[in-house]
Amino acid sequence: MLTLEEFTDTCIETNIVEGARQLRIPVETFENDIAMFIFDGDCFFSQQSDGQYGLWVQHKSWVSSDFDYIVSKLYFEHHVWECQELTLDHLTAFCNEYLTANGLEKGCALEHLMGSDLTQEQREWLSEFVATWDEIADTPAVEAEKSV
Repeated sequence: MLTLEEFTDTCIETNIVEGARQLRIPVETFENDIAMFIFDGDCFFSQQSDGQYGLWVQHKSWVSSDFDYIVSKLYFEHHVWECQELTLDHLTAFCNEYLTANGLEKGCALEHLMGSDLTQEQREWLSEFVATWDEIADTPAVEAEKSV
């Protein structure tokens, strides 16, 4: 499992044509983009012609001039949920890293939801985290691990 810092260190900046070729995505998808940033081989976002960075993950999108903000979004919204084996140990590490990156104390996601002053974005992420935790905690494989 890569930490946010390790994930950031995998960044390769490339032009749109080369990035699209590497990722096997039609270059036309990036018609208003000028650069691509690829992390850990297949996680990416692009830089638009106006200098803004754009990231699209499933039904969510972010546009910002803050590179580090977009890297954090790519890591926490895509890499964590879609590119990693989700075990309770991994989820605990991801949650603590998310809390730290967002200026919150390490601890229980559910307790943060019930008592913390959170932004809407933090509340949504933590709610998704709790739902994922509940799904994984109820799987037979995890139950078998608990009994060993």
